[in-house]
Amino acid sequence: MKQNFRIILTFFTALCCAFAGCDTTEEEPLRDPASNIVGLQSEGAFNIVTEVFDFAEADAQGWSKEGNITAVLTGVLDNSTPITLSLAVDNDLLLAYNQAEFGTNSHRYAQLLPEERHRGLLNHVLTFPAGEREARFNIEINMEGLSPDVKWMIPLRVDKTTAKELDLTKHTMLFSIELEDTREGEGDEDEKIIAVSALYQHFGQKITGRLGVLANANQFEMLPMVNTSLPEKEVLELSADQMLTFIGDRTIDENANREVEYNKWGMLLTVEDGGRVSISKWGNDPLFLNFRQIDSDPEYPNTLEILQEDGKTYRVFKLFYSWEDENRTGRLTVHWMKEELRIEVI
Repeated sequence: MKQNFRIILTFFTALCCAFAGCDTTEEEPLRDPASNIVGLQSEGAFNIVTEVFDFAEADAQGWSKEGNITAVLTGVLDNSTPITLSLAVDNDLLLAYNQAEFGTNSHRYAQLLPEERHRGLLNHVLTFPAGEREARFNIEINMEGLSPDVKWMIPLRVDKTTAKELDLTKHTMLFSIELEDTREGEGDEDEKIIAVSALYQHFGQKITGRLGVLANANQFEMLPMVNTSLPEKEVLELSADQMLTFIGDRTIDENANREVEYNKWGMLLTVEDGGRVSISKWGNDPLFLNFRQIDSDPEYPNTLEILQEDGKTYRVFKLFYSWEDENRTGRLTVHWMKEELRIEVI
């Protein structure tokens, strides 16, 4: 009986609208102006809030000064009783932002700041006191070891609230963390260069050919491929898209002048669109000859990738190149190098 009544009522409503010229298209339900509507204060299509954190203001454990996230109440009437609000991380927000902003250029993706790196947001209930229209989450960041060249974000959404309504255009947020370092430099210029370096895990395969080794000075000898034994390799991050490192498995004495050695035996990695890497000669030593990039190996395609493995995030270079060097007696040696450089993004 109830079902028949509902059908008759629907037909009657449609019939009345037909005579009265009603617009039967769906409209968003009107909000009660007396309701308390809660939202997060932010800007832009992705609701981004950017906070600057300075290494100079961090404590001995690396924790920053407090930043904040502001929640606001709208509606005609003030809240007569306290209203609570809590937040949760939503990784889908960060994924949508990265894909919309950077497409396939995954090397430029913003990275999720791990939960252990921030405090004050999660498992914390924010309270709007009665009569108040704003409330703030205070957030601290642990900056120890974080790279300023990486865009760090915390994607957030309103998890629970006692407000009557939630502003569906402002219930999510990307909290963007901008790191800067205003600490005064110490020491000479070489120490400043070392301070922005990073140690990448290194795996390499090297083939060497030598000319003039045997009795016949014009005979070329090809040596078998070997796995290089260098466990780590220093990489200087000149910018977000340019890195400087040594060729092959070359190492230098810890007491050597690094700037001089890089100017002799360095190679420059330039990250282009799509994660493509262009390798070029940086060093100018007269014995460092004929450097070239090789693009013929699909396993080492000269790329930079952001990989997720076992819950960790890595930046991974896969490179293939060759160079020649000449010793003091004039004997020429040719090197072919395939290498992977990997570092965890923390």
